[in-house]
Amino acid sequence: MRWILAIVLMSFGWPERLPTKARDFTFDRLSNGYLVYDTYVDKYDPNGKLLFRTGDLNFGPISSFDATDPLKPFIFFRDQGILCPLDNTMSLQGPTLFLYASDFSQVDLVARAIDGQYWCWDGLQNELVKVDGTMQRISSTGNLSARLGLALHPHQLVVVENHVCLADSVHGLLVFDFMGNYSSQTKLPHGARLQPDGKTLLVLTRESVARLDPASPLAGLGASRAMAVPEGAKLYRGRMFWLENGALNSEAY
Repeated sequence: MRWILAIVLMSFGWPERLPTKARDFTFDRLSNGYLVYDTYVDKYDPNGKLLFRTGDLNFGPISSFDATDPLKPFIFFRDQGILCPLDNTMSLQGPTLFLYASDFSQVDLVARAIDGQYWCWDGLQNELVKVDGTMQRISSTGNLSARLGLALHPHQLVVVENHVCLADSVHGLLVFDFMGNYSSQTKLPHGARLQPDGKTLLVLTRESVARLDPASPLAGLGASRAMAVPEGAKLYRGRMFWLENGALNSEAY
């Protein structure tokens, strides 16, 4: 089984330019690619061949798509407070989940927890809440504005191993453990975006890429590599990908 998985991971022949009108994209740990449109998502194999497409879900514009677990990706519709769990063929898996039926006030960000549950950022209550697949609360941080004295407006929520990471343009990176216990705060460069990469985080700005270990955030950023990084670009398997001029483009870096 490990030998078969290794062969799959070594095969990665994504084209340098794939015409698309998608507005976002991502890759999973099995090298599958996903193009995110306003109301649907396409899944591609590691060589850029279209495999599956979601149905048109009719919940308005997609806010985010999460493929942390390639067998159980999900779509988040922020305006409606809806999560749509999918299977690996991009078909709906089980019932649609309604966040606002579970005592949430305003869910702005959602990420897959390491144990398969969901982390949600409630912007009105200023708290991180972990819920299961039936939207039952498992744990929460409590109101972080009250606890930490910070007016938080995070723009990213990512999970790396047992670490839950909130990125805020003013207050930097806040790290919590897998149950939501506050761990640390680290300054981030202006305009930084986070990209999970194995057990660490890539910290991308328009001018550089650095690495940060959420298990030791107080050590700060590792050595920064100067390079031009297009808006919204992601790094994967030695290549940089970005959307521009009606295509998903890539080049070695």
